[in-house]
Amino acid sequence: MLQSSITDKGIFYYSSAKDETKTPLILLMGYSGSSDSWTKSFLEQLASSWPIIALDTRGTGKSTRDISESDLDYPSAADDIADFIKTLGYPKVHLLGYSYGGTIAMSFMKQYPELCQSLVLVATTLGGADYVPPPKGVLERLGNPDGKDLVEKTECIWKICLGDDRFPQHKAAMHEVLSSQTLTPRWVLAKHLNNYLTCSFRDAARESSLPVKVISGDRDPLTPAANSLKIHESFPNSSLTFIDDCCHMPYLEEPKKFIELIVHHLEKNNEE
Repeated sequence: MLQSSITDKGIFYYSSAKDETKTPLILLMGYSGSSDSWTKSFLEQLASSWPIIALDTRGTGKSTRDISESDLDYPSAADDIADFIKTLGYPKVHLLGYSYGGTIAMSFMKQYPELCQSLVLVATTLGGADYVPPPKGVLERLGNPDGKDLVEKTECIWKICLGDDRFPQHKAAMHEVLSSQTLTPRWVLAKHLNNYLTCSFRDAARESSLPVKVISGDRDPLTPAANSLKIHESFPNSSLTFIDDCCHMPYLEEPKKFIELIVHHLEKNNEE
């Protein structure tokens, strides 16, 4: 069973039971999402195989840490994660970063390699010259989704991620997320999108010896699969899997396959 808590510095998180034989996995959600965006079902399925922590970085979800625009850069997010790990008493963690969360994970790896045991990078990018953008207009719609209310705007975002044809299969999950999720302020999202479009982790990747699992849907319309190939080519100790017939949300579209890939990587790189 997952438990929710918040640190004395205002960082909210869900966690599963500890397992002293396994290094925990921290999950970092993507743009406009929070720890509730993973869905309860996915988190519980993953937690049945590995100890997990899903947290809301500063300015997102249910985290209450006071912030200003200058606090929303990558180094500040990495500092928060490092402080969080030390507060909970873990010598190291695995990190799973999805989409925008993947760039936070790489920033953490760059600043705190001693605290990072391995990475799982999902549907994300190295940024800079290595960034392969989606079709023209997609990012503009993501930043300013169509719709007259929250539900319609959220539907627009999910349709960007899944495609119009696949969205109906996951509409119930969207409403589940909306019923529990605390919205991230738009000014925070604007800063995150700017971070995402101006980052570059190519040099940090090439200099890293960490084991890295790279995962992408082969039909990802938001972060084209070529981004994952570039990540794989840049990290010396990485492996890459494309999930067949999958778009931008593998935790919803192919949860069983996605969890198998994650757990296999963690078992291979566990350090008691």
